[in-house]
Amino acid sequence: MTHPEFSRDWWKARREPFFVYRPERVRENVAFFRAQMAPQLPTPPKIFLSLKANSNAALLKALDSSINGYDCSSPIEFESLVRAKIDPKRITVSGPGKTDDFLKLLGMRQPLALHIDNADEFLVLEKTNFLESGRWTLRHRGLSNSVKLGMTSDEITDLVRRGPTGKWAGLHVYLGRESFDARALNTLLDELKVLVIGKEKFRAPDFALYLGLGLPQRDLVSLHKDSWQLPALNHFPVPVHFEGGRFFMMDAGAYGAPILSVKKRSGERPVVLIDGGLQHLNGPLVAPLGLRREVICTVYREGQPVTGPKAEQLVFGSLCLANDVLHTHLPLPDSLARGDWIVFESFGAYGITASVHSFIGQTPASEWVFDNGQMLDATPGSYKPYQLSF
Repeated sequence: MTHPEFSRDWWKARREPFFVYRPERVRENVAFFRAQMAPQLPTPPKIFLSLKANSNAALLKALDSSINGYDCSSPIEFESLVRAKIDPKRITVSGPGKTDDFLKLLGMRQPLALHIDNADEFLVLEKTNFLESGRWTLRHRGLSNSVKLGMTSDEITDLVRRGPTGKWAGLHVYLGRESFDARALNTLLDELKVLVIGKEKFRAPDFALYLGLGLPQRDLVSLHKDSWQLPALNHFPVPVHFEGGRFFMMDAGAYGAPILSVKKRSGERPVVLIDGGLQHLNGPLVAPLGLRREVICTVYREGQPVTGPKAEQLVFGSLCLANDVLHTHLPLPDSLARGDWIVFESFGAYGITASVHSFIGQTPASEWVFDNGQMLDATPGSYKPYQLSF
């Protein structure tokens, strides 16, 4: 794959590893999703973008008009949205890591929905006035029967009966990373329907189901149209809204890093060292791609794609760690040399957002947004590596 957004002048100025994001691709994915879901629902669904997938401010600004709101999982994520002048009524808050201080902050800021993960969070909120706000939901642990996240149907029923009448704002459930399965989801929706029916007096007027489908990347799902048939949605008794990150954003970005060395030894697979790796990513290249397809990458030399015979090569990052391995058998051109660049596809989500980029003070990655024919520098203006921040 080539990248027309990479001009010669842009390449000449590159020294550091980079991420490039394409908002238009995310907008296409959101539109694709709405087209699949809307006919199956009695009311138009709302879409909340998961901030943990990619929280780059310039990218989010370019996407804001195409989504209904955002889902965040920490005080820093929440505060970043507030600073970006996002109305708290467009924010949902999930995750199991809510401290007392964060819960008190949410009580003051009043987000659209606070997804309560466990009874202990509920007990903290009982000591405040937040439960009276009608902005709290309860997280179901889903079909995975997770022992860490969410609650059982019985635990949810107990808290609903304990809470104030008419203030329960909904249910929240997430199927798990790339765990979408139509048959399993229909089974889960039938179970949740039973949980909702008969509890009308406890429900707030805007009661809804907030659903994370755990979808893989768009190009995979679109190959299987039947997987979108979810009959249980047609008759679900309350509005259904969706939260997502990876599905919308993964194939809307690329990650590039320069080659530092190519070690060729007789009888051994060539070893490639790049100025990048775990400090920019959340794991080996096969992890963010879910092991579902080959890693797609292009090698550039002086701004032009490198072609020719290929051989499997072992690609390491630049950390002084044996586990800083990007790929163990990546087909790359035989002519690979120091100064070339490798650009990897499908890094619009869970790249630098999920990285350990401050570890050992390695070269920070810049961030770029290609939108409306322009390449915009989207790197945080005040960013410093941890070691230079004192």
